[in-house]
Amino acid sequence: MKARKYFLNKPWLSKGIFMSLRKKNTLYKRFLNKPDNQNRFKSYRNILTRSLRLAKRNYYEIEVKGV
Repeated sequence: MKARKYFLNKPWLSKGIFMSLRKKNTLYKRFLNKPDNQNRFKSYRNILTRSLRLAKRNYYEIEVKGV
């Protein structure tokens, strides 16, 4: 599977968040093969979504204050 370039253009995506995105994709593939993994995938996805929103918010707050 190819990595999409548009993820790399977002400055709030750190290396750790990018690695978490890859792990989420792996959990999703496991969930598709074995539906028992649904709870694990959903909880990881929700935590990652919160982290992404927080990182994006922090990035823009810093950008606005820096101007």
